[in-house]
Amino acid sequence: LLINSDGYVLEGTRTNLFAIDGTELVTTPSAMVLEGVTRSNVIDVALDNGYTLREQVCTLEELCAFDGVFLTSTSSKIMPLRQIDDVEIGEIPEALKKLMQHFKSWLISF
Repeated sequence: LLINSDGYVLEGTRTNLFAIDGTELVTTPSAMVLEGVTRSNVIDVALDNGYTLREQVCTLEELCAFDGVFLTSTSSKIMPLRQIDDVEIGEIPEALKKLMQHFKSWLISF
């Protein structure tokens, strides 16, 4: 994960970063990251399925306080994180599992 000079976690080297809190997705503002195609598609699928979106920067500590954290990329689609450094994030929340199912269904529809 890439952390800027202010201590905010922005993205991965080839991935975009999200946190999830209930059905709200939190991601780095698009002006601060390279907007991946998968990131954009995940956002669209989430919004189409009743999730909300908030763009904000988070420190590692703030990030690990959410229900879940995940990365998106073309190759891995949605990849939940269970641990960042020594901080365990825990089980994959149900809302994230459902989002993964929605995204898989969306991909199959092509």
